[in-house]
Amino acid sequence: MKLFSGNRLAVTAKIVFLSVTLALLGLLAQSAFASGEGVIAGFIAISMLALAIIYFTKISIPLKFFL
Repeated sequence: MKLFSGNRLAVTAKIVFLSVTLALLGLLAQSAFASGEGVIAGFIAISMLALAIIYFTKISIPLKFFL
C-alpha cells in the first residue's frame, strides 16, 4: 500500500502543513496539561490522533471534509 500518492509538491505541502499543525496542537496540549487542565489536554491529544489518522491514511476520505 502506497501511503502518499499524488503530486510531489502537494504531498510535501500536506506533510509540512500537518506537521506544523500537529506540533502546535502538541504545544497546546502540553500547556493545558501543565496548567492542570487534563480534560482539555486529553481532548487535544485525541484530536491530534484523529487528525493524523484521517490525513495520513486513506481509511476514510469523506472524514477529511467533515474535519
